[in-house]
Amino acid sequence: MDPTAAVAALPDDAEICGCNGVNKGMIVAAITAQGLTTLDEVRGKTKASASCGQCTGKVELLLAATLGDKYDFRRPKADVQMHRPDP
Repeated sequence: MDPTAAVAALPDDAEICGCNGVNKGMIVAAITAQGLTTLDEVRGKTKASASCGQCTGKVELLLAATLGDKYDFRRPKADVQMHRPDP
């Protein structure tokens, strides 16, 4: 089974983040109700993946399952420009 489909098939009360006591339903509800689209946003609102990070992959899979094509985990988190000192 596809990993995204496997996480999507979990019941809403399935624990995703043991460190912070966050289940699948809490994460999906936050994504849909608050329009979250990034891992950092989910961390900020739910605390999932904010401690040890072991559940980060599952949280990303839930973002992908919930948002579909709107979620691109390869997208850079921020537009960072490198500045070189003048010679």
